[in-house]
Amino acid sequence: MREGRKVAENIIGTMTPRVRRNSLKALDGWEIVRLHLDLEEIKGGEKFQWFVRDLGRSMTVNGIVRLEEGNRVYVIAEGPREVLEKFLETIRSVGNGYRPKEAHIRWSQATGQYKGFEVRY
Repeated sequence: MREGRKVAENIIGTMTPRVRRNSLKALDGWEIVRLHLDLEEIKGGEKFQWFVRDLGRSMTVNGIVRLEEGNRVYVIAEGPREVLEKFLETIRSVGNGYRPKEAHIRWSQATGQYKGFEVRY
């Protein structure tokens, strides 16, 4: 599923800095942060998690996406704040019935815990 990659390329163009995997070092003033995103009642949650994984990889952020009970999707992503804001904006704007009933967003300090962007079970 390459939807995420296409959407990301259209939205962010060339603004994404290439961040070395597992690097917390800020690039030219880019603040590196962690985004926690808990999406409730997503229809097609299994497909949606693969969309989020592809999107994360295409935007060169590190993290995980996990489908939980009750069609909840939980995302942790780390990278430059500006890039994660575009990542979040892309997730919010996606159609195809993927709109969550409710979204809980929290920002925190990046830890460098993840390398790449993966689906977790």
